Amino acid sequence: MQVLLINDHGRAYGGAELQMLAVRDSLAARGHDIRLFSSNAEMIPGFPLLAERTCHGQTDLGQVVLQSANPMAWQALRAELRSNPPDVVHVRSFLWQLSPLILPLLRDLPVLHQAPTYKEICPNGLKLLPDRTNCAHVAGPVCRDSGCVSSRTYQMARLQMWLLKRWRSVLDVTTVLSRRAAERFTASGWTGVEVLPNPADARDATSDLATRPTLAYCGRLSREKGVDVLIDAFACARRKIPKAMLVIAGTGGEEEALRRRAKPLGKSVRFLGHVPYQTLDTALAPAWVQAVPSIWHEPFGNVTLEAMMRGTAVLGANTGAISDVIVEAETGYIAPPGNVDAWATRLIQMLSDKALCQRLGTAGRQRALKDFGRDRHTDRLLELYAKAQQNCAARKRHAKARAEQKELLK
Repeated sequence: MQVLLINDHGRAYGGAELQMLAVRDSLAARGHDIRLFSSNAEMIPGFPLLAERTCHGQTDLGQVVLQSANPMAWQALRAELRSNPPDVVHVRSFLWQLSPLILPLLRDLPVLHQAPTYKEICPNGLKLLPDRTNCAHVAGPVCRDSGCVSSRTYQMARLQMWLLKRWRSVLDVTTVLSRRAAERFTASGWTGVEVLPNPADARDATSDLATRPTLAYCGRLSREKGVDVLIDAFACARRKIPKAMLVIAGTGGEEEALRRRAKPLGKSVRFLGHVPYQTLDTALAPAWVQAVPSIWHEPFGNVTLEAMMRGTAVLGANTGAISDVIVEAETGYIAPPGNVDAWATRLIQMLSDKALCQRLGTAGRQRALKDFGRDRHTDRLLELYAKAQQNCAARKRHAKARAEQKELLK
């Protein structure tokens, strides 16, 4: 089978892009012919472009225009479809760079759409209000009135949403990463949404936990990730467990503010900066607990599953897909997002009991291997490709019948 994989970015920046590249590799390992189409936008310097065909993209203010209507994406995709016609098109993220203009080109092809964020139903993709409460509104003027986007950006977002709604029918199957994400898409008018969680590749289990009680965080240092809450909760927990350490792997716009916040804790907090994916397991393996303190409804949160696959106990926020992955008191614990006291209480419980963390980590690894393995995900993906082909055929039959009826009425 020839599959065209479409994604806004074709570089291995982080979780979403790595998942996309892993899908390409897993399908290729099954004997399928996979090509990747993306923009050439560069969010972070130093990452090579890995797509077979690209179009122009931007990461400055010009992105506001291109994500709504990118004619270069339309032109480059048309050339790709003519030179390498696929059997199935797999569209992942496309509303940050490529724009809805690409959709009319796909009307005669089976299309699986996999939404890794909330961009299809929210202009900033987060469904998070400026006060860091989760948004329950349907996208519209409230996005501008609440301060989520500027008036100028809102006008471009309106264009993007209008174009998406006009051409959305070419998406034969839409999948999201969690049950809660499906509920949010349905509330915004999407129908027939399937749930396909991300998988995790098997990896070596953690052998020895650190001598000192160690808490780890891995991910972007951005406001929706709740790392400030984690630092404050850790400061409370450390009064009970003076030897506890917090290791933070990642970088982002909030890094300097978080470093200032952690400064009173001295050497008990270590910022590792960006850690290459290939060495991440080694850096995080000694942790007793890995924290996922997100404030927003994570569409999935790959680090949760990766920690479980490694055999690390997880403390996660009760938001988005995190609570779908963690089994409370069996593979980890869930705490209310943004609640410092609740997080501190759980941290004290877990960092005081190494045996508990080992037991939770072992159970988490077993769940990850059983329910979230790569082979199982690839099998499900191929089933959804077949469903997209069936839906596409039905869509064409319906269009033909409608055209014939229209002709008879002339």
